[in-house]
Amino acid sequence: MNTKQKKSPLQKPAVTNHGVDHGHESRVDEMSEYDATHPVEAAAWIRPSSLEAPPAREGMTQRWVRKSLRGADDPKNLNRSWREGWRPRSPDSLPEEWRVYATFADKTEGMIVVDDLILMEIDSGVLAKRKKAIHDATQLQMRSVEHDLESAQIKGHPIVKDHRTSVSHPAMKVQVADDE
Repeated sequence: MNTKQKKSPLQKPAVTNHGVDHGHESRVDEMSEYDATHPVEAAAWIRPSSLEAPPAREGMTQRWVRKSLRGADDPKNLNRSWREGWRPRSPDSLPEEWRVYATFADKTEGMIVVDDLILMEIDSGVLAKRKKAIHDATQLQMRSVEHDLESAQIKGHPIVKDHRTSVSHPAMKVQVADDE
């Protein structure tokens, strides 16, 4: 009596792994075939100093604020941020997938702390008003400087105001054609 079964010409030949006859392709064989035809892309490198943060809550803007510098507390930086309206984000407000940050939180103060940084947030509307106030103050200063320059001009010897901005980078050298 023959223990081997006869195979029809339509059936695939049995695949063997480690000497075991499965009678079909295994998942490992399928994955190996997939890996051979689909090269795995390397994960993107991220600078270790760039710290991820959970998504900001609706209507809020957040950032990491330094609480110490070179091992010494930096209350001046925290006080400035506090006066601007930045407040520590509570670990309780984190989405479930970001709860790992709560393990880094200072439980007594209810803050999310990583190394020497505290995750702080501010109402986006307040931040927009702050940016507008700074922009308006800058424009007022520029108008004042222009007024002072106009007042200081001597008749026949105007002060030339060249308001062009250029950006240069040592690695990028631009060739400029000569005028003919």
